[in-house]
Amino acid sequence: MNSFEFDWKILRSLGAGVSLFTVEQLARLENLTTEMMYRRLKRLEDAGLLTSFDTLCRKTPPVTGPFLRWYPGDPPPNFSRLSKFAKERFMDIPPTLVTVFRASEIALRQLNIKKSIQSKRTQHTHEYGMSETYIFARKKWPLLVDKCWCCEAMFCGERGFREKVEDAHLVNPKTGLPMLAIEYAGTYPQQRFEDLHCAFDSRQIPYFLF
Repeated sequence: MNSFEFDWKILRSLGAGVSLFTVEQLARLENLTTEMMYRRLKRLEDAGLLTSFDTLCRKTPPVTGPFLRWYPGDPPPNFSRLSKFAKERFMDIPPTLVTVFRASEIALRQLNIKKSIQSKRTQHTHEYGMSETYIFARKKWPLLVDKCWCCEAMFCGERGFREKVEDAHLVNPKTGLPMLAIEYAGTYPQQRFEDLHCAFDSRQIPYFLF
């Protein structure tokens, strides 16, 4: 893979993949040292294709797999138990100041992504966890993720007003329809899990919670 192809791969991960990455996360994803990855990211930032900023978030552990797999026809999960687990699992991890990188508006236009999702700083822990989910998925199912992964920014405009939207899904390249919904569970109340389940159940889409 030449330098241009590698840089384009990074931009796709930060555009079509997830909304932010730390240097360390991208280094793990691409099997580089943090020093080598930082130099590449700074070069892309200097070219106007990335932006970086510092934020406080909980550096959650690497994802090792989904904690819930649901398929159409399965009984509904225990929403109260899901909410309790999601709220408590990382409470002991203190917030840490980290530098994160995003795709710039210029890069998003190059990737044909019409909308960027600017999250609040209180959501950066969730986005950090979603980046860990993407790392897991890319390493576990590399070809599937490269061809089929779509982040929220790529399809949120297709949904109705206030309709619940998953963090990402794997789309069938032949039909354009979602095959699997993916959600990184933050400190969601029980009602959020119920609403997400109802949305997936009504569309008969399997979903994984990480």
